[in-house]
Amino acid sequence: MSLFKNSSSSGKKLDFIIAGTQKAGTSAIHYYLKQHPEIALGIKKELQYFDNEEIFKKGQPDYSLLHKQILQVQGSKISGECTPTYMYWIPAMRRIWEYNPEIKIIIILRNPVVRAYSQWNMFKTKGIMGVDFGDYILREQELARRDLPLQSRVCSCIDRGFYSEQLRRIFMFFKKENVLILKYEDFKVNQLEGITAILKFLGVNPALLKFTQEQVNSSEYTSQMTVKEQEVLLELYKNEIPEVERILGWNCEDWKLIQK
Repeated sequence: MSLFKNSSSSGKKLDFIIAGTQKAGTSAIHYYLKQHPEIALGIKKELQYFDNEEIFKKGQPDYSLLHKQILQVQGSKISGECTPTYMYWIPAMRRIWEYNPEIKIIIILRNPVVRAYSQWNMFKTKGIMGVDFGDYILREQELARRDLPLQSRVCSCIDRGFYSEQLRRIFMFFKKENVLILKYEDFKVNQLEGITAILKFLGVNPALLKFTQEQVNSSEYTSQMTVKEQEVLLELYKNEIPEVERILGWNCEDWKLIQK
């Protein structure tokens, strides 16, 4: 049974969305929020509604397709979903804003060099990436052209790390007080602090969460990035990282270093 039964008449809409970025801890955030008694989430982690071109190609979307995928939780006060592609998918933020301009957006950002490798490794492990990472770095744009006129969901490991354009798009539609952005490296060190910040942002009681730190969606790498591969990526992001620092007021010096 859906929390949103008869939602078309009640007008009830989602209160928040975890919108990105991929391979930066969204699975952990989703896991912990699912344990909170005042929060209702989707029947699965990624509902992929606002990045579904089939839903939106005919104009006015049927939001009941989204609402019926939200699980009923007795005593819940708010509801949301987690699809980390939304941050990257160009039309998604406008679609979310048109759905609910007051919705709260949660974003977590990771060192783009490390994040790119993590995503490539995920696709490699799943058997849908047949190019070694060193070659992939040189060929991403070529490989991504196969998915035109849409963005590539697979061949975008590097492109997704250009956060500044994505952040500007978010702030184009949403008030800053409706957007919470975390740094993955801080979240990894202290997950409880990060989740507490999210729960306060969402307006639910952090004390109701019985927090036990878990390893969520963690995968082993069959190999590590070479120093040369890191140097190439750092060159690609050399102007991007300072721009993210400027937009968010962050210190990202750790993103500019070769990882050992």
